[in-house]
Amino acid sequence: MELRKWRRREMVRIAWRDLAGWAHLEETLADLTSFADAAIRKACEFARRPLVARYGEPCSEGGGIQPLVTVAMGKLGGGELNFSSDVDLVLLFPEVRFDEAKFLAAVDAKVKRFGYCCVGVSEGLLNAEGALMAEAGTRDAFGHAQLGGVGPLIASLVKDKLGHKYHWAVADYLQRSARHIASKTDVAHAYAVGKVAVELAVAGHNAVMPAITRTGNRPYRWKITVAPLTKVANVEKMLPRNFITADGYGITAKARAYLAPLIHGEDYPPFADGVPQYVRLKNSAVPKKLNTEFKI
Repeated sequence: MELRKWRRREMVRIAWRDLAGWAHLEETLADLTSFADAAIRKACEFARRPLVARYGEPCSEGGGIQPLVTVAMGKLGGGELNFSSDVDLVLLFPEVRFDEAKFLAAVDAKVKRFGYCCVGVSEGLLNAEGALMAEAGTRDAFGHAQLGGVGPLIASLVKDKLGHKYHWAVADYLQRSARHIASKTDVAHAYAVGKVAVELAVAGHNAVMPAITRTGNRPYRWKITVAPLTKVANVEKMLPRNFITADGYGITAKARAYLAPLIHGEDYPPFADGVPQYVRLKNSAVPKKLNTEFKI
């Protein structure tokens, strides 16, 4: 009874600090882990005392006292929330080679547990040999492989191999142009990048682009810097491996801590009769300003 009361108090304390913004993500996760460790330890001590009093200390063949070993499944005491094992989501990253058998087993397990499973898949997903799974066989103007859509490929795999019903959708132009659900951080980034881009062009700069450089995390701070196109064009930056959970299907606490500020805050455009009101550009051409050759 006392352990249950303590658990309720601790969970309220941790949740309150998290929701009030008094604790960072890492502190919240550390508190949850420390609480789980302490609760299990106290429960084991409570259960051990009457057993030792009745049967004596459990000993090995050599006479050494054997402690009780507790195996906790899932995220309990794991030092971070595991965003894949305890939710109905499987993420497929281009940084992790696709393993068909492992993927199907993960999906099937979640369907059996939750009744459904959501799969988020990157169009750049690679098979075991390192080839793009959705390559359409054509190339764009820069020589990049044009992708035909990996969504239906993964969906048909689930249907053919597991027999589960499915629905797939592509978060494409509607998602990219969804200004009405952009975060406050995202809007601030967009205005700042656009402003500096115009200033650079007017000043006569060529073959450069504005870049968002993070300067701090607590609180989130950033600035606009200038990057030469020779260093960023045609270069793919991959997700750090420590942002992806060990099973390859979720994000770690480190990834969540990095991503959380980017979706922070709301900045809705004005609405009229339920329709967002956007600024309409005149798109008036101006005289050419740059006289130098454009190089990438």
